[in-house]
Amino acid sequence: MILQGSEPVIVTGQLFVLRPKSKQLMPKFLAWYLNQKTAQHYFLSHRTGTGIPMLNKQPLGLLKIPMPPLETQQKIVAIHDLWVQEREVTEQLLDNRETMINGIFHNLLE
Repeated sequence: MILQGSEPVIVTGQLFVLRPKSKQLMPKFLAWYLNQKTAQHYFLSHRTGTGIPMLNKQPLGLLKIPMPPLETQQKIVAIHDLWVQEREVTEQLLDNRETMINGIFHNLLE
C-alpha cells in the first residue's frame, strides 16, 4: 500500500520512503504506478518471510517504472484523482439512498 499525505511521518526500519531522483517523474505518478496491479504483483512475487511477508530494498530498486512524458503523467494523475472523487461521491450517494430508504421503511411501520 502506498500512502500519501502532508503530515510529517517518522519512518521505522520496516518502511521505505521513496522519492523520485529525476524531475521527469512526478511523485503522484510514482505513487499511482506503485499501486497498480503490475507493481503489486511484482511486490508479491518478491516478498520474503513466512509469518510476516516483507519486501527487501534490493528488489524494490529493480522494479522497472515507466516514465512517460510529464504531460502524460499529469493526465494520468488528474484522471485518477477524478476517479477517486467520483468513487467518494458515489459512496456518499449510496449512503444517502440507504438512509432515505430506511426512513421510508420506518415510516411505513408507524
